[in-house]
Amino acid sequence: MKSIFTAAAKKPKQLYLTIDDGPSEYTNEIISLLKSHDIPAVFFFRGDSLINRIEIGVNAIKNGFLIGNHSYTHTAYSTMPNQDFFDEIIKTESLIDECYLRSHVKREIKVIRLPYGDRGAGNYLAQPTNEDQKEKVNALQNFMKQAGFQSLNFSDTSSDEDLLIDAKWTIDAKDYLSKHKDNEDLHLENLNNALLQSTNTTDIILMHDFRHELGRSDHLVKCSIQYLLNKNIIFLPIKIKSLQEMHQKSLGFSMRKYN
Repeated sequence: MKSIFTAAAKKPKQLYLTIDDGPSEYTNEIISLLKSHDIPAVFFFRGDSLINRIEIGVNAIKNGFLIGNHSYTHTAYSTMPNQDFFDEIIKTESLIDECYLRSHVKREIKVIRLPYGDRGAGNYLAQPTNEDQKEKVNALQNFMKQAGFQSLNFSDTSSDEDLLIDAKWTIDAKDYLSKHKDNEDLHLENLNNALLQSTNTTDIILMHDFRHELGRSDHLVKCSIQYLLNKNIIFLPIKIKSLQEMHQKSLGFSMRKYN
């Protein structure tokens, strides 16, 4: 495989690590791996997984990781009535608050990533193409703003969509695919190609940590991390915006509504 360097300056790729769908029974192993290599990450937890694994959430927080909301049942927002989806977010928030309370760590910021990246117009951060979709997207963004969610400061990955509150990604590890779960070499080849194809100096990588009817993915997180370390990838710390930046972002969103 080719070495992973940015095309412009031949510098090692920089990544922000985000991990969705946990906690699973293997999350503590992932936490230990990341901690041993001093790799920062955001874990976006599902409420239906967290409810029976509160102590894993506590462990993540005590080890310095940020945990965020990934809804309760991981249902696509565009397929649900608005209020039902909002209720899922609120239900998961109560569990995350409990994790922070038990960890005796102040919760500095409320962050969220939407299941499938569905903001109301379809999966994978799809943009609205009609008035109904625009209205649904704006309804969710307004709800998240009023609920106190903030966008994360992924420096050097900015774009117009950063005026939206939910966390995006720029590289999907696709570790949820059956052909990857059963073949680590194929998975790593796909990961390598995704990094090579990116023209960004810095990317936000999306990995998954789950155990359900589709199988498990924790082993791919572990082998991916080791592979990226061997390639001298630099993992960047997740920065929390200052109050001034948050205010500016809030003002920016109020001007960004789809119309």
